[in-house]
Amino acid sequence: MIVAALAAALQVLAGGPETILFTWLILFALMARQLQKGRIRWPVLARRFLAVGGLALCLAAAQLLPFLQLSLNSNRGNGYGNAAWSMPPFGWANFLVPLFQTSPWQQIVVQENQSWTSSYYAGIGAVFLAVMALCRRRAWRVWLLGGILVLSLVLALGDHGYLLRLLQRVLPFLGLFRYPVKFVLATLFALPLLAAAAMAYYENWNPLSPRSWRPELACEATILVLIGVILCFARRYAADHVPWEQIAANGLTRAVFSLLIIVTIYFLATRRAWRGWGGLCLLALLWLDVLTHAPWQNPTADPWVFQPGSAMIRARFQPRPVVAGESRIMMSPYSAHLLYYRPNTNVTTGFLLDRLVFLGNCNLLDEVPKVDGFFSLYLRHIDKVLSLFDTNAEAALAPLEDVMAVSQTIAPGKVFDWVARPSYVPWFSVGQAPDFAGEEATLRALADPRSDFHKVVFLPPEAQSSITARREEAARIVREQFGAAKIVLDVETPAPALVAISQAWYPNWKAYVDGERVPLWRANEAFEAVQVPAGRHQLSLDYQDAAFRWGGVVSIMALVVCMVCWVRFGAAGIRAGRV
Repeated sequence: MIVAALAAALQVLAGGPETILFTWLILFALMARQLQKGRIRWPVLARRFLAVGGLALCLAAAQLLPFLQLSLNSNRGNGYGNAAWSMPPFGWANFLVPLFQTSPWQQIVVQENQSWTSSYYAGIGAVFLAVMALCRRRAWRVWLLGGILVLSLVLALGDHGYLLRLLQRVLPFLGLFRYPVKFVLATLFALPLLAAAAMAYYENWNPLSPRSWRPELACEATILVLIGVILCFARRYAADHVPWEQIAANGLTRAVFSLLIIVTIYFLATRRAWRGWGGLCLLALLWLDVLTHAPWQNPTADPWVFQPGSAMIRARFQPRPVVAGESRIMMSPYSAHLLYYRPNTNVTTGFLLDRLVFLGNCNLLDEVPKVDGFFSLYLRHIDKVLSLFDTNAEAALAPLEDVMAVSQTIAPGKVFDWVARPSYVPWFSVGQAPDFAGEEATLRALADPRSDFHKVVFLPPEAQSSITARREEAARIVREQFGAAKIVLDVETPAPALVAISQAWYPNWKAYVDGERVPLWRANEAFEAVQVPAGRHQLSLDYQDAAFRWGGVVSIMALVVCMVCWVRFGAAGIRAGRV
């Protein structure tokens, strides 16, 4: 149980939510089978199941609790997932002809409207063996794996398979998961295990007992016919990007591998003396099939393109926003769209171009503050603000860029040319007048070219009873100290004033004025603001992650429990197992 809990905890720490869900659903099915057999009483099995799951969650609590808090404050909800990046309607054909209906992207090929994975081809030998396992083996594990295989293939189709849409209505939490093609993970879990079940059958084949080879021949003939049908379809409805000759060569090569694999399996099953070399030959064929099924799946860039600071030299910022807490850079939506959806065919060249505009997370190599990045989760309010770039004309975004302290951006109509924005509002500013408005009114103001955020800060209506500050032009910030988990500002003002911070609002940030806790308001929809009284005061913002602290305590206690139980019962269990 301790080993199982440790393994489960590692998966919770490293795996995606979809993979974790698939795993526990499979474990639940195995538990149901044990109960159905009646070999163990259900209270005992339920206790073990819950104990392993609970211990795994406790071991992972240091990461899991902060992640759950982040998820609750993220842009994901039950209706977040959609049919984007589903397996195409013809996606099953790629298990037999991998290049069918694909397009080149940089140095690899991808399916139409599906960019989560460049290939899920498991090998034509694995497909053949999986089918034969379902035909030859009469075992409940085989049927369970077969059910997982079929169900995952249908769910990976997204709306094209209809089943996922029905399940999302019955189980709304499935709407949290993005990209239905991820269900193919369960497919690639079941296929190799089914293939192994078939190989176990052939290894136990008795050459002296006459058995029909008709199922194998029928399966092989079906595979060859399907490859022919797929190639005919590709010939009739040729894709624009991958030449028909390349697809035909790809399909015929899979057919040759399929024939070689079935011949090898035949001799391996019917000739005991050949099983050693036959097994090695089979492994070599399976490996070569996967290795050659598509262009190289992991193209590499030259190491020198990752040289820290090189993009900063080429960008030629005037002035250079190199210190966090002063200002940020931001790509224009026009430039980002061109580079995201029209990448260079060469990986090295493409990454160099990405670095010139600090695309994605490339700014980390140059330590340049940037507005956005590439993340699995985005904070809910920040996501709403950034989505304004997708719904408004570029010419109307100056106020929004001001609020986000954007001091450098790409020139209009250009892709790589950086220009300065002297009108930006500094990362820390003071003296603006409060304007109390709801979410919709604030978002409209952020996209309104007439808004001037040097003079106004939008606060939620519930803050009106606590805010007494007005516009105060004489207020100033005397000293700034910026850190990842602590910000300290010395503020001097003749009257109560608002300090606006161009930092994402998050409940873990706590504000203190001269050591006393004060409210930290969500300002301009997604950022922060604090009221300071008249005079000179020290404003401190501290990041306090209670979820991480409590999660760390729980994880340490769970680890201690595992160690104590292992020392107390492990040796006895090992001796009992030997006996």
